[in-house]
Amino acid sequence: GQLVDVTIRVERLGVGVRPTLVCVEAEGVAMTGTILRGVRVQELSREAIRLGVRRGHAVPGGASASSDGVVTESAVKQLKQRGPVRESLEWAAYVYNVARVLGDPPARAVELAFDMPRTTVSKWVRKAKELGLIEEPNGEHPEAP
Repeated sequence: GQLVDVTIRVERLGVGVRPTLVCVEAEGVAMTGTILRGVRVQELSREAIRLGVRRGHAVPGGASASSDGVVTESAVKQLKQRGPVRESLEWAAYVYNVARVLGDPPARAVELAFDMPRTTVSKWVRKAKELGLIEEPNGEHPEAP
């Protein structure tokens, strides 16, 4: 129940973006193990990564996004109706890339965000890769057709 200030530094490592520094300060009270155990490092680092992604990269244009940079439910419906056009693929790539940075299964994240079957997601992801919207793990962009 004690309020604390937490500073987290995240860095890109071989396994993805992970916390490399966690600093916990409890002003005016002694730091205890109970206070430290109450700090949810995984949850806080994931939120720090999300904030960093939102600050560091513009979300795709056109469709409306919520304040946390996630495409809204009404926009998802519109994007799905349009099919795999550039804007839809940009959003799919955005969700995919953020999930990859967070260490989540990226294709599954697109499935959940767009409420689409796996086969459709596979097609959209392949097209997004062809357009260079999703980088290959080795950092190269596939050639656009």
